[in-house]
Amino acid sequence: MLKFEKDEQELLDGLIDAIGDLPEGQAWIEGREVALTPRGDKIDAIVDAMVAGRALQLLVEAKREAFPRDVREAIWQLRNHLAHHA
Repeated sequence: MLKFEKDEQELLDGLIDAIGDLPEGQAWIEGREVALTPRGDKIDAIVDAMVAGRALQLLVEAKREAFPRDVREAIWQLRNHLAHHA
């Protein structure tokens, strides 16, 4: 496993653990490196979760470090995906 893949897995594991600490919380990784668009734009993971009896699906872009412009671009990409898909 490459170092960036290991770091990404550590971040995802931390997210799963944090959700598990919430009231009635549980979470699992539904998919990794999932294509968002036909052009091939990908997100790092889809996490399905249950928190206090409510089902959630999280689109995850894991970054250990990022410049504000990188965060802004990731948000735009996710917003665009959500605007065009159910």
